[in-house]
Amino acid sequence: MDNDCKFTDLQDELCFFDLFSGDNTIVIPLFQRPYSWQKQHLDQFLADINDIFDGNANSAFLGTITCTAREHNPGRPKPWEVVDGQQRLSTLYLLLMASAETLARHGAIRSAAGILATYLLVRPFSDNPINTK
Repeated sequence: MDNDCKFTDLQDELCFFDLFSGDNTIVIPLFQRPYSWQKQHLDQFLADINDIFDGNANSAFLGTITCTAREHNPGRPKPWEVVDGQQRLSTLYLLLMASAETLARHGAIRSAAGILATYLLVRPFSDNPINTK
Protein backbone atom coordinates (compact mmCIF):
# COMPACT_ATOMS: atom_id res chain seq x y z
CA MET A 1 0.00 0.00 0.00
CA ASP A 2 1.11 3.53 -0.70
CA ASN A 3 2.17 5.03 2.64
CA ASP A 4 0.70 8.40 1.60
CA CYS A 5 -2.74 6.75 1.93
CA LYS A 6 -2.10 5.52 5.45
CA PHE A 7 -3.68 7.18 8.45
CA THR A 8 -1.73 5.23 11.07
CA ASP A 9 1.48 3.23 11.14
CA LEU A 10 -0.33 -0.08 11.69
CA GLN A 11 0.72 -2.91 9.40
CA ASP A 12 -2.83 -4.11 8.78
CA GLU A 13 -4.22 -0.74 7.71
CA LEU A 14 -5.68 -0.78 4.20
CA CYS A 15 -6.64 2.02 1.88
CA PHE A 16 -9.87 1.90 -0.11
CA PHE A 17 -8.15 0.37 -3.15
CA ASP A 18 -6.59 -2.41 -1.08
CA LEU A 19 -9.92 -3.24 0.53
CA PHE A 20 -11.94 -3.22 -2.69
CA SER A 21 -9.47 -4.60 -5.21
CA GLY A 22 -8.91 -8.29 -5.63
CA ASP A 23 -11.30 -10.92 -4.39
CA ASN A 24 -12.31 -9.37 -1.10
CA THR A 25 -15.97 -9.23 -0.11
CA ILE A 26 -17.57 -6.72 2.21
CA VAL A 27 -20.03 -8.06 4.78
CA ILE A 28 -22.48 -5.76 6.52
CA PRO A 29 -23.49 -7.54 9.74
CA LEU A 30 -27.09 -7.55 10.90
CA PHE A 31 -26.32 -5.28 13.85
CA GLN A 32 -25.52 -2.40 11.46
CA ARG A 33 -28.30 0.10 10.91
CA PRO A 34 -29.82 0.33 7.42
CA TYR A 35 -28.38 2.79 4.94
CA SER A 36 -29.75 6.12 6.08
CA TRP A 37 -27.62 8.97 4.79
CA GLN A 38 -29.62 12.06 4.01
CA LYS A 39 -28.94 14.60 1.26
CA GLN A 40 -26.80 16.82 3.52
CA HIS A 41 -24.47 13.90 4.35
CA LEU A 42 -24.08 13.03 0.68
CA ASP A 43 -23.58 16.68 -0.33
CA GLN A 44 -20.72 17.11 2.18
CA PHE A 45 -19.15 13.81 1.15
CA LEU A 46 -19.28 14.72 -2.55
CA ALA A 47 -17.96 18.23 -1.82
CA ASP A 48 -14.90 16.70 -0.16
CA ILE A 49 -14.32 14.46 -3.18
CA ASN A 50 -14.88 17.36 -5.61
CA ASP A 51 -12.24 19.42 -3.80
CA ILE A 52 -9.70 16.82 -4.91
CA PHE A 53 -10.93 16.76 -8.51
CA ASP A 54 -11.02 20.54 -8.68
CA GLY A 55 -7.44 20.80 -7.38
CA ASN A 56 -8.47 22.58 -4.18
CA ALA A 57 -7.02 19.74 -2.09
CA ASN A 58 -4.50 16.96 -2.62
CA SER A 59 -6.46 14.60 -0.42
CA ALA A 60 -9.48 14.52 1.84
CA PHE A 61 -10.19 12.56 4.96
CA LEU A 62 -13.41 10.75 4.16
CA GLY A 63 -13.69 9.05 7.51
CA THR A 64 -12.46 5.83 9.00
CA ILE A 65 -13.86 2.48 7.99
CA THR A 66 -13.21 -0.27 10.51
CA CYS A 67 -13.39 -3.85 9.30
CA THR A 68 -12.33 -7.18 10.66
CA ALA A 69 -11.23 -10.09 8.49
CA ARG A 70 -13.41 -13.17 8.80
CA GLU A 71 -12.29 -16.76 8.39
CA HIS A 72 -12.34 -18.03 4.82
CA ASN A 73 -11.29 -21.08 2.87
CA PRO A 74 -8.14 -20.89 0.74
CA GLY A 75 -8.91 -19.83 -2.80
CA ARG A 76 -12.14 -18.12 -1.75
CA PRO A 77 -12.82 -14.38 -1.46
CA LYS A 78 -11.65 -12.89 1.83
CA PRO A 79 -14.66 -11.49 3.72
CA TRP A 80 -14.25 -8.23 5.64
CA GLU A 81 -16.95 -7.50 8.20
CA VAL A 82 -17.74 -3.81 8.60
CA VAL A 83 -17.60 -2.69 12.23
CA ASP A 84 -17.80 1.06 11.57
CA GLY A 85 -18.14 3.20 8.44
CA GLN A 86 -20.94 1.32 6.71
CA GLN A 87 -22.66 4.54 5.58
CA ARG A 88 -19.48 5.89 3.92
CA LEU A 89 -18.58 2.52 2.45
CA SER A 90 -22.08 2.02 1.04
CA THR A 91 -21.99 5.53 -0.43
CA LEU A 92 -18.64 4.87 -2.11
CA TYR A 93 -19.97 1.59 -3.51
CA LEU A 94 -23.08 3.31 -4.89
CA LEU A 95 -20.93 6.11 -6.33
CA LEU A 96 -18.75 3.56 -8.12
CA MET A 97 -21.84 1.79 -9.49
CA ALA A 98 -23.26 5.09 -10.75
CA SER A 99 -19.90 6.00 -12.31
CA ALA A 100 -19.71 2.68 -14.15
CA GLU A 101 -23.27 3.07 -15.42
CA THR A 102 -22.64 6.65 -16.58
CA LEU A 103 -19.44 5.66 -18.36
CA ALA A 104 -21.20 2.75 -20.09
CA ARG A 105 -24.08 4.96 -21.22
CA HIS A 106 -21.57 7.36 -22.78
CA GLY A 107 -19.75 4.60 -24.65
CA ALA A 108 -16.74 4.24 -22.33
CA ILE A 109 -17.32 0.52 -21.97
CA ARG A 110 -13.72 -0.37 -21.08
CA SER A 111 -13.60 2.19 -18.29
CA ALA A 112 -16.95 1.01 -16.94
CA ALA A 113 -15.81 -2.62 -17.10
CA GLY A 114 -12.61 -1.66 -15.29
CA ILE A 115 -14.56 -0.15 -12.41
CA LEU A 116 -16.80 -3.20 -12.21
CA ALA A 117 -13.91 -5.67 -12.32
CA THR A 118 -11.69 -3.79 -9.87
CA TYR A 119 -14.11 -2.49 -7.27
CA LEU A 120 -17.54 -4.13 -7.53
CA LEU A 121 -17.22 -7.78 -8.56
CA VAL A 122 -15.23 -10.82 -7.50
CA ARG A 123 -14.27 -13.60 -9.87
CA PRO A 124 -17.12 -16.05 -10.39
CA PHE A 125 -16.91 -19.23 -8.33
CA SER A 126 -18.91 -22.29 -9.36
CA ASP A 127 -20.62 -22.70 -5.98
CA ASN A 128 -21.07 -19.00 -5.24
CA PRO A 129 -24.51 -17.72 -6.39
CA ILE A 130 -23.40 -14.06 -6.45
CA ASN A 131 -20.23 -12.27 -7.46
CA THR A 132 -20.69 -8.80 -5.98
CA LYS A 133 -18.33 -7.53 -3.32
